[in-house]
Amino acid sequence: MHKSGSAYYFVVMAPEESEIRGVANFSNVLRGSFHACDLGYSLGEKWQGQGLMFEALQSAIRYMPHNQLSWRASASRKRVMRKITY
Repeated sequence: MHKSGSAYYFVVMAPEESEIRGVANFSNVLRGSFHACDLGYSLGEKWQGQGLMFEALQSAIRYMPHNQLSWRASASRKRVMRKITY
């Protein structure tokens, strides 16, 4: 899916890159006049509530319009998304 441009995957790593803390993915990427995708994300329980996913999603969401021309992302879990402006 990544090669076809219909999905993009990101990993949230510990600073020393010794542990995966979470994941985020943009799927169902639509091109053309709509430019949209779905966003899914998950963070390990011990890392929740520390702002890590907020920080990771800010970077990932900025990547999509600048590099993949996808301007809209929808997520079923809105808590973190409400804080992010892009």
